[in-house]
Amino acid sequence: MAPKSNDGRRPARKGEELHGLPVAYWVSQAWLAENLGISTRWLQKLEERGLPARGFRDTCEYPVPHALLWYFEYQLRSGRGKVTRLSPALAIAEHKRRSAIELAEIEYRMATDPEYREEMERMEREEMGA
Repeated sequence: MAPKSNDGRRPARKGEELHGLPVAYWVSQAWLAENLGISTRWLQKLEERGLPARGFRDTCEYPVPHALLWYFEYQLRSGRGKVTRLSPALAIAEHKRRSAIELAEIEYRMATDPEYREEMERMEREEMGA
């Protein structure tokens, strides 16, 4: 297991997945609580309601982006309708995660769909000629 960094995040092992989605980081309870703007006790209650985690109490780690997605969905389902403040680092991480997923989807379609690949190549040629 890789050591935790000083900021409470530890990179996941290469290829590590949870429910088919890559794990980017495992974060400490303190890190996640601080960046979501909630208490560690509330995180423990959320674990009882299904928040993805591993470990126990103070040694618990949370998978990113899984825990973030679960929390956002929980906020919406519970009728709160809003998410508490997010740190800029968390917002950037979420943007990078979404961009990586979009790129993977494009690469998959390029590899498996000849018509899509031809259309993308045509658009690229038009951009280069313009």
